[in-house]
Amino acid sequence: MDFDLNTIDIHKSANLFSKKFLTQSMKIYQKNNSQTQKEISRVHENDESKYSLKEGTNVVEGILVKKFLFNGENSKIYLGYIEQLETNLILKSFDYSNQDEIFFKTLDGIIDKIQNISHPNILTYFDVEIVQNGSTGIILMENFENSISLEKYFKIFNSQNSKSKGLNIKHIKIIMKSILNGLNYLHNNDLYHSELNLKNILISENDISNIKIINYAIKTNKNSIQNNPYYSSPIVAFNKKPTYEDDIWSIGCILFHLFCGYKPYYDLNPFHTKCSLAQYITPLEEANDDLKDIFYDRKNRVILDFLNKCFRTTEGTRPTVEELLKHKFFN
Repeated sequence: MDFDLNTIDIHKSANLFSKKFLTQSMKIYQKNNSQTQKEISRVHENDESKYSLKEGTNVVEGILVKKFLFNGENSKIYLGYIEQLETNLILKSFDYSNQDEIFFKTLDGIIDKIQNISHPNILTYFDVEIVQNGSTGIILMENFENSISLEKYFKIFNSQNSKSKGLNIKHIKIIMKSILNGLNYLHNNDLYHSELNLKNILISENDISNIKIINYAIKTNKNSIQNNPYYSSPIVAFNKKPTYEDDIWSIGCILFHLFCGYKPYYDLNPFHTKCSLAQYITPLEEANDDLKDIFYDRKNRVILDFLNKCFRTTEGTRPTVEELLKHKFFN
């Protein structure tokens, strides 16, 4: 039984991300900020059992945990079932007790914006629940069980196409336009992503135009940028306050990867990637001679122009998403 993901209130209750939730969150944070809780957190930092959900149980009232799907970054993804509506949704569980004050302050700053998010290229969040005595957070979201990450899609493509490392240019245009449409919606609603990469984009296994941006507001993995800086702008890589321009840098990194078949700074480890970012060395400048030959080939000059605009290093000079959507690359 299908339902409208953009209008339904799955709890028949008031606002998503209610002030009551925030009050409860801060109380739990303050309690867990004691020295004893810090010690427990250090001992169990990598203990995934803390936020595991038991299949076949109603961990949230009226919602059944049907089955485990896969591991996310410091999270677990489950298929859930809303019994009253007879429909599926996704449950993302994470270690709630190990979140820091920044998590709650960030959440407090975006709740009024995120509750009205509705776009075909943005994954819809429904609610957040705190369960298991305050140790586990669960984000309830739109069902995406028939989608995979763009990263996984790309790996499957490469395994089936040994002659070509990059995607077909026609497919790249479709994918990039969908990503930009979703990102444009976020920016127009005063939200930036700051962690755009192939893992945080979902693509339907049956329709490559069915793209959804995920993890755009609630960051549950504090170390994601440190461990994976390859798509990050220099500002974001060094934990400075991001802006909309930093998402544009990431857009360039995604196109770079999809076109040539290699992630930016692919031959560098995270530490040396950050060293390059500290010097504002762009992925194009860091690329080896073979990749430079591809990008600087005359027939690819439109793509090169798109990337050069995304990788501008002077603050305030990168294009907006709307300007990128009008780029001749999409003609």
